[in-house]
Amino acid sequence: MTGKKRRGILFLILLFGSLALRIYRLNQGLWYDEIITLTMFVHKPWLSIIGSLPLPNNHILYSLLAKISVILFGESEWAIRLPSLIIGGLTPPIAYLVLRKRVGEAAAALTGLFLSLSCWMVWFSQDARGYSGQILFSLLSQVWFLDWRDQRKKSLLILYLISSALAVYFHLYSAFLIAAQILFGFFQWAKDRKQNQPVIFILPVLALFLSSLLYLPGGLDLIGYLSKEGHDLGGRWLDVNLLRDLAGFFSGARPLPLAIILCALAGFGIYRLLKKWPEIAWLYFLSASLLVTATLMLRIFVYARFFSILIPFFYLGLAIGVEEIFSGLAKSRVKSLARICLAGLICVALSLSLLRYYRLGKQGLKPAAEYLESNYPLSPVISLGLARNEFRYYCAYARPVYGQVPLNPDQVAGTVVVASHPWSWAPYNQKMLDRFCKLEKLWPSAGYRENEVYLYNCLSKGSRGGSE
Repeated sequence: MTGKKRRGILFLILLFGSLALRIYRLNQGLWYDEIITLTMFVHKPWLSIIGSLPLPNNHILYSLLAKISVILFGESEWAIRLPSLIIGGLTPPIAYLVLRKRVGEAAAALTGLFLSLSCWMVWFSQDARGYSGQILFSLLSQVWFLDWRDQRKKSLLILYLISSALAVYFHLYSAFLIAAQILFGFFQWAKDRKQNQPVIFILPVLALFLSSLLYLPGGLDLIGYLSKEGHDLGGRWLDVNLLRDLAGFFSGARPLPLAIILCALAGFGIYRLLKKWPEIAWLYFLSASLLVTATLMLRIFVYARFFSILIPFFYLGLAIGVEEIFSGLAKSRVKSLARICLAGLICVALSLSLLRYYRLGKQGLKPAAEYLESNYPLSPVISLGLARNEFRYYCAYARPVYGQVPLNPDQVAGTVVVASHPWSWAPYNQKMLDRFCKLEKLWPSAGYRENEVYLYNCLSKGSRGGSE
């Protein structure tokens, strides 16, 4: 079999395998951020989508693509997620193609395989948000930037500029990656001015400038958010919970000890990558450092998913770790068998986490509304917590109550309370619900704990609601 034919077969396997894993359960209920995307941006006129940034949840390019999809296919969960499905399905095979010349066929194929099975990659491919686009085009931006640096082809320059602009337009935080390219290029030029020309950092400056123009219409809104609402969770960026979330996020594995093992193996692979392809490693290190520094200086909140640009880098490190960990073995057959077994165990671990994601889903807002419709169709409903308004997308008659507004037993008597994000409730409300109501149903989430949805039965004996 020729190398070209083998590459074609691997590409198709990764493509159709990835799409199959992402099509399954595509129509599960929308979660908090997706409902915000739909109601605050996709439903708005085109110019409002482009020029409105009241909060960074508007991943502008994705909102535009989702609006096109909804116009073509009608409003449904799968339609609003369709752009992510397509981009997410393409990411593993494209990652294999663009990485193979730098790290070899085996490591590139493993990277694509791990990306296919990662539960968070599937999550983003079924998410009406810009993360899948950011992951793919930020990877292409990195690779084409380094390819252009080495080859100086005009075609690579154009591809780099386009991929960089798309990455930033899908998600604003991709700008940290381009800023890292500027610093990297500047350091390279300063280190050896005879060998390198200033264009090595001027080109990413141009890419960042062009990308910034795309956000110019909503720039004032964004500045206002950063100076006010963006501080509401300031300081959470450096706690232990974030480190734990990052371990599970990058590894795509549960429980935590398994995630730590995979992170250690990826760290070993990244150490080896520093010898094989140090430029890509330093670019990603700089990107992460700039993101953390900006979070600290601006005192804005951060979640593990904000580091999604690092996911391909993590799985590249994991693939190289599999390749290198048995390099000291003398017999080639034993070495190959050991690598296959280790890669298989990693695939099993990723698959178990993926099955958990399929079982639990993102957030139980839609199942909660369906449960109410089946069991308590005539009962008043209170929606409490951070997703209080978003729950009304599925349960229009729910009465939203801000989590810090104190409720008394008389207010909840004869109602059903659907509560999300318990960390946002007033402690008084939680104690009151636990005392006067019955926790009847809990919908856990495959994501963050604050995505859990609770249903409290506060119905009196004379209520017209369904049976408990």
